[in-house]
Amino acid sequence: MPFELRLRPLADRGALLFDLHKALLKVQSWCQEVALLQTGYFRGVFHVQSKEGNPSDLVTEVDFKSEQLILQHIAKEYPDHEILSEEAGAISGKDSDFLWIIDPLDGTSNFARGFGAFAISIALAYQGEVCLAVVLAPYLKETFHAIKSEGAFLNGKPIQAGRQKELLHAWASSSLLFEQSLSVDSLRTLHRLLGKLGGVRRLGAAAYELSAVGSGFFDLYFESGLKRWDVAAAALIAKEAGAIVKVQALGERYSVLAANPELFALIETDLWPFLSLS
Repeated sequence: MPFELRLRPLADRGALLFDLHKALLKVQSWCQEVALLQTGYFRGVFHVQSKEGNPSDLVTEVDFKSEQLILQHIAKEYPDHEILSEEAGAISGKDSDFLWIIDPLDGTSNFARGFGAFAISIALAYQGEVCLAVVLAPYLKETFHAIKSEGAFLNGKPIQAGRQKELLHAWASSSLLFEQSLSVDSLRTLHRLLGKLGGVRRLGAAAYELSAVGSGFFDLYFESGLKRWDVAAAALIAKEAGAIVKVQALGERYSVLAANPELFALIETDLWPFLSLS
């Protein structure tokens, strides 16, 4: 049975329904528009700068232009909804039940260097729970989407988390080995643990990497120091594809561990302490 949002009853109108399927079509259209913008700039000339206080955290004019397009669409279609977006921050609205969570260009450093692992990530949360998600990777021409309780899809086809049951053959994605807050001893222990895996990749695009667990491209994804817009959409996609996704908020920072159920059971106890301490 399709998942429906039954909104709080109003005094003069009974219960209302919010059509997630219509919203999904709109979000996919917005993402396609932003994708055209980004591919037009990709490997071209554009302004790049570092964010204040972190020379390695880049932002480009394409981030801002991408975000502005999305915000304009939301303002037109859903003017009362609240917004949390990477560059603009929090934007209040009259209807606090709905929150759009946006990363207009996930993987900015990749984009700036001409590496094609970058994505647009948009999630819609209702009363704190994400119910709609789209992650579009323009250069790869891959669009993940999910609606709560209706499964996950890649380019319109259903996807399922991988079924790998052995760590030795499992592919993971993470940059945890580069986490500067870990002690030398912790890094050594982590290195031994990750040595049990078939391979560890580092793409630098959290929304895409976590979504890729849902498609089986990766068997595991684990990371710390993320923001809500990095994980909101992709976590729903991975969950709807059958992965187990554990997320913990540490202030404004998020840690996440995602894997198929068999691998999650094998690695959670050993790996999670590194994420929760980061």
